[in-house]
Amino acid sequence: MISLSLVAAHSLEKQVYCCAISSHGFVAAGNSDGSIVLLKPDGKKVFKHHKYPVIAIKFTEKYLISASTDHSIVIYDLNLDEISERLTVHKGPIRCVAISQDETILISGSSDQTIGIINILEKPPSITRFLKLSESDSGMLSGLCMSEDNSLIVAVATSGTVFLYDANCPKPQQCYYDVHEMGVNGCDITTHDNSNLLCTVGADYKVKTLARDQLLDDVIPRVIWTYWSGALYEVWLSARRNLHSFYRLH
Repeated sequence: MISLSLVAAHSLEKQVYCCAISSHGFVAAGNSDGSIVLLKPDGKKVFKHHKYPVIAIKFTEKYLISASTDHSIVIYDLNLDEISERLTVHKGPIRCVAISQDETILISGSSDQTIGIINILEKPPSITRFLKLSESDSGMLSGLCMSEDNSLIVAVATSGTVFLYDANCPKPQQCYYDVHEMGVNGCDITTHDNSNLLCTVGADYKVKTLARDQLLDDVIPRVIWTYWSGALYEVWLSARRNLHSFYRLH
């Protein structure tokens, strides 16, 4: 059994929409007024990078990346303590972002039903391509993740659909409908025994783990287990965690 102990608590006095923690132990919270609170061991700093709510926030080793309903993505350099880039990638509010495990690629999903793939190593960051959700799906994009080798992108939608993309192809290679009866709220992916292991959380209060072969057109995902819990919106998997410890965690 895993137990939790409270390390620190902070009152932010704003409605918090998202949060992230870095490998350095920094914590960031994205707020309803467009501000970001960065909590560090030596104190608290507040930025106002966006006009409207911050709905997604991620750390890399060097950057703090935030996305907002104001259509913008801000890349903040933690070492220089300044904004490195401000990007307008989409025509609609941004709903989710994800970063590749090697921290070279940022993917962003928007209400305009597009997914942007951005190389954040280049100066300025370059938008390498756009992906689109299936036109037959009426759901809104709600989560993104990318495989360890950057070849597979997974997008999930409020309709309950899971979309699988070859990162080099603009249209989904496979769509799996009704993975969750009331919509998918989040996803994450890792590799286990040379196969992609995908985890999704839904508005039906379920966590589902799906396994598939590396080849896009070979194996239909199967549900390994379903976990009933409270309302869930985000999920994380670790490439360093084997399947048995993942079972024990839940």
